[in-house]
Amino acid sequence: LAKSHTQTYARNFIYPKGGIGQIPERMAEKIKAQKGRILTQQEVRKVTRTKEGFAVETKDGQNNARVFNAKKLICTIPLPDFIFMFEGEGAGRIKERAKGLDFRSVRCLNVMIDSPQITDNTWIYVPENKYIFFRIQEMINWHPENCAPDKTSLTFEIACQAGDERWSLDDEELLRLCLADLKKIGCAIAD
Repeated sequence: LAKSHTQTYARNFIYPKGGIGQIPERMAEKIKAQKGRILTQQEVRKVTRTKEGFAVETKDGQNNARVFNAKKLICTIPLPDFIFMFEGEGAGRIKERAKGLDFRSVRCLNVMIDSPQITDNTWIYVPENKYIFFRIQEMINWHPENCAPDKTSLTFEIACQAGDERWSLDDEELLRLCLADLKKIGCAIAD
């Protein structure tokens, strides 16, 4: 590659107007158009594999238990939680293997800024462990309507483990640390 050419795996990128939430909203529209139902406030308690698909046991906000039968599932809960609520053939073996899996958590801090743009990068990776964040995203660069006119936002992604020191920092302290590290990498913004 020529030195002036930025190496990237992303040659084309399509980001929905209105943000990533457009994907589940569009899915919901299609489900409803086909006379499907979407139930919220249902805590999944157990999933059992059946000959027809799955039996999903839930409890609602009033602690009422229900069982739903489904041919297919789309899982949006954390993978470890899903694995350990699975029952039926092969579930014991899967749970035993899953005990050895480690998962990282990611905490995101979004900062609104009174400036039309900070950089022309959609994201910046910061691999050094001495900084609290590992990636910075500027949302205006994903789609021009992601921010109010003449404003932008930076989203700092912070790797952590659920419950650890970084996970437990209050928002003000997390903001202070992110802004301090932002200055250290040469991108100071007004406080």
